[in-house]
Amino acid sequence: MRVSIITGASSGIGRQMALLLDKTENCDEIWLVSRQADKLEETATLLNTKTRIIEADLSLNQSIYEIKKTLSELEPEIVSLVNTAGFGKAGVFEGISLEAQMNMIDLNCKSLMAITHICMPYMKRGSKVYEFASKAAFQPVPYMATYGATKAFVLSFSRALNRELQGKGIKVIAVCPGWTKTNFLSRAVKDDTIKRYDRFYTPDAVARSALKDMSRSKDISAHGLITKANMLASKLLPHKLVMTVWCKMQNK
Repeated sequence: MRVSIITGASSGIGRQMALLLDKTENCDEIWLVSRQADKLEETATLLNTKTRIIEADLSLNQSIYEIKKTLSELEPEIVSLVNTAGFGKAGVFEGISLEAQMNMIDLNCKSLMAITHICMPYMKRGSKVYEFASKAAFQPVPYMATYGATKAFVLSFSRALNRELQGKGIKVIAVCPGWTKTNFLSRAVKDDTIKRYDRFYTPDAVARSALKDMSRSKDISAHGLITKANMLASKLLPHKLVMTVWCKMQNK
């Protein structure tokens, strides 16, 4: 049985990745993973491929082991793994609860690594892994300090794993979107800490770029000129200067 697995498939970029893989991957099933089963059902109605709904809070170790058990029982061939599950919080560091800070690390880093790890034994030459980071991965981000750090982890982890798996013919790409029109901001921003956004992109545009860049064997996908300019600036300029510009944009 050939399957694609998508975490965070209830909305936004995760849902869009499901729609695109439904059309482009030769799969027997698409597994949709999220805490929101009702939203996953909505996604499933949009797909032609048979779906498997997996309601799971990936920040919990128990959920990871339950998915691992399902994999060991069914032994599918995983042709694509898409890890979009994650969230952010904006604000002064001490003003964001300890619980939220730890949950960000658990979901954005630990669960992404764990899902990748338990899926790896079921991948073959030609399998693809999409790990969703952010343009925040390229620089320290004051007022989104923990979120930016988690995405830096995803970027480093993905690029290293892609190199490690070259001999097996398995590709890993770090997808690094800029600001995107999803539910991310409604959860991330609760005050006026972040006042200015350079540009918003659509989930469809980000997802299509990810598939295109994967086909070109890139290890990073950054959609849009502004996102690519931010990435380049973070490489060429001292991070102290980059942070100063970011803080001035937010009147800090």
